[in-house]
Amino acid sequence: MTRDGTLGRRCFASVAVARRSPCNVLPAAASSFSSTSTPRQAADSLELDADAIAASVRCCRWPALDPLLPRLSHPLLSAVLLRLRPSPDLIPRFLHRVGFHRLDLRSLSTAAAILSSLRPPNPALQLLKQAISVRRSDLPKHLFDALVEARQELELSDPPVVFDLLLKAYADAGEPESALEVFYLMKDANFAPRIESCNALLSVLLKLDQKDRAWVLYAEMFRMRIPSTVVTFNIMINVLCKEGKLKKAKAFMQYMESFGVRPTVCHGLSWFCLNRAAPMRITAKVSLPEIS
Repeated sequence: MTRDGTLGRRCFASVAVARRSPCNVLPAAASSFSSTSTPRQAADSLELDADAIAASVRCCRWPALDPLLPRLSHPLLSAVLLRLRPSPDLIPRFLHRVGFHRLDLRSLSTAAAILSSLRPPNPALQLLKQAISVRRSDLPKHLFDALVEARQELELSDPPVVFDLLLKAYADAGEPESALEVFYLMKDANFAPRIESCNALLSVLLKLDQKDRAWVLYAEMFRMRIPSTVVTFNIMINVLCKEGKLKKAKAFMQYMESFGVRPTVCHGLSWFCLNRAAPMRITAKVSLPEIS
């Protein structure tokens, strides 16, 4: 094991002391283990280090921890994050002090998976957005697979919100290609994307004038029985208006209202514009999502 991976043991009092009084765990002078340590000793050392560091994080002993945190090895960092699972609200502060650049894919995905349990899960979303902006060499599939492994390691049984957050992070970053890839990875893994993340992707496709892709995605959502919301309908009406298909836009609004969805202010404005632009009688039935 490397020197960085073993700094924790001799930078902290014994784990027995940590269990009796976690807040009394104090850093000591850093030193390394002998290079003759066995794999078993190295593994035991990592466990002890992680226990002691996590105990000090829970007690917010930042002045004592700060000199050590930037030098934690990746395996030790992941082990500490696993121990902070019962206190996810401490993880953003912990990661800030460690430094984002110190995170490898495993520790990043572990942190995001744990943070996704918060309500609202904004810290997880922000972490994934930061990962996308900084780690541009990582393909969406790499991040997705790392999150799958993190959920398996954490034995999470809750709905896989973290994948929706990844989809939304790509959509908010204006990367529809990557967001669509995540959408289909979720579909292949039998994870139904939430309508909120789908709406974020539809919205960016509309903004980038990728109307055909918006219809393909909407049709896929329909096949997957992802229920639309008033936001979804509003986006698709705007798509039809941008395509100049005013008759179908009016028919779409009538279809929406047949489901009891009341027009919003934005819908009302669209309705007014459609009637001013092309007053007409609607006689055709609308079958969704085959509108094109």
